[in-house]
Amino acid sequence: MAYKVRYTPGALSDLDRIFEYIAPENPRAALAVKARIKARIESLAQFPASGPETAEPGLRMLPVGRYPYLIFYEIDEAAKAVNILYIRHASRKR
Repeated sequence: MAYKVRYTPGALSDLDRIFEYIAPENPRAALAVKARIKARIESLAQFPASGPETAEPGLRMLPVGRYPYLIFYEIDEAAKAVNILYIRHASRKR
């Protein structure tokens, strides 16, 4: 059974800001980065425990792969949902 993927308003804002930062210099790259981030997030519907837990209990982190972004999320077992909390550049502090 697939989990639902839910974005917090902050996570949606993070995704928009990433796109808006890259797009002026390279619109094609901005679309590719956004698509890759969304694909990694959608993979959590099938494999919610893909990302390891962080030092904060219940908080997981999934790297995007070829791009330096990290997806932070939590699993809501009762609702069978993955809640995307925020998306950060790997060099940026929380």
